[in-house]
Amino acid sequence: MAQQTYELYGKSFLTAPESEQLEWPYAIDFQRQSTLVIKDNDLFLITDQLGNTVASADSQKRTVTGLFCCDTRFLSRSELQIEGESPVLLSSAANMGYSIIVDCTNPGIDNLPNNYLLIG
Repeated sequence: MAQQTYELYGKSFLTAPESEQLEWPYAIDFQRQSTLVIKDNDLFLITDQLGNTVASADSQKRTVTGLFCCDTRFLSRSELQIEGESPVLLSSAANMGYSIIVDCTNPGIDNLPNNYLLIG
């Protein structure tokens, strides 16, 4: 089949040959994380189960966390660590909508045995 030529603004254009429609793979496979959410009017906070707001470097975890007000993120990273390690989650809840309760304990680190501290 001959290609058609189109004239537009003094320039000639050829039609592209038809090709198979390829199914493009998704760039990111969205894998949701469990979150805790509290809200008060236009102010709301979305955290992970440990109460952290972290910008994940892992492309598989695309859940957005932070402190937002009027569609603007004011806090994008806040994370509790003990000697560079994340605490061990015992339980967490945001049942009332205006408060988050997170109970966790320490991981095993030098000079401090596992489950020695209760952080809540």
